[in-house]
Amino acid sequence: MRDGSTFNNNAFRDSVWEPALEKAGVKYRVPYALRHSHAAWTLAMGISPERVIFRMGHGSKQMVYEVYGQYIHGIENDKEKIRGYFGEDFS
Repeated sequence: MRDGSTFNNNAFRDSVWEPALEKAGVKYRVPYALRHSHAAWTLAMGISPERVIFRMGHGSKQMVYEVYGQYIHGIENDKEKIRGYFGEDFS
């Protein structure tokens, strides 16, 4: 946490997450939604499913595609924009 205290989900949501969403003009989403975004972006960019599995701690490609595969439809054409935003280090 910003003040050096131990991570606390409620404190993070209240003091970091919600203010960041408000400042960005984004409607509220649970922080857990970032996992879906990360998985979808990496799959859309063509990063190997094995790497996604490793990063996210999942056990199989099937699970990754069943849970996150639905999110890549429509963004696969944006892979260069995603890479440009995050840079080469993202992969």
